[in-house]
Amino acid sequence: MDDLVFEALQVCASDASKDPQRNQGKSKGGKMQRHVKHCGASRTDLERCPNNTKNGMPVFKTRDSQNPPGGELERFSRILEALGGLFGLKAEKLHIFWKPADTELTGFNRNKAIYLNLAHFCEKHAGSDDDSLATAYVAWYFIIAYELAHNKAVFHDECHERLSSSIAQKWFIGLKELVQSKAPNARKIFI
Repeated sequence: MDDLVFEALQVCASDASKDPQRNQGKSKGGKMQRHVKHCGASRTDLERCPNNTKNGMPVFKTRDSQNPPGGELERFSRILEALGGLFGLKAEKLHIFWKPADTELTGFNRNKAIYLNLAHFCEKHAGSDDDSLATAYVAWYFIIAYELAHNKAVFHDECHERLSSSIAQKWFIGLKELVQSKAPNARKIFI
């Protein structure tokens, strides 16, 4: 399993293309694969925003939306940069997109490139107190681990479940230390 974890991180791609991005999620296969609603058949057409975040993350938005809110975008990118560092990922390997019409969509993996939804962050994790900040770090840690597992396990099956869990377990102590340093007064995590 350690080899698969290493490979899932090594093949993580940066999508620096200026072309519109299309994600057509497919949930086919066995019973377990068909019943994963958060990764079901949904299409996300994105266009590249003119600028990356200050730390170098590519930013995308849906065609029918305004540009993402700058303050929240930079705050989210700092959280993702710190989490990416735990996994050994440079900032440009994580992509932020703005889809305010679907705040339940956390992210997706498109051709080994990880896309994470700023609108979900704004709706669920944008509080400024330490409890909210700790919750954001923990939630997005597991979201990234889940999407990284798709680099080696395309379907939602036992292999994906085991790989996602192994990725999350491997850096869990690092997550604990990161949360303690970023949100030292946190007492509760609300997931």
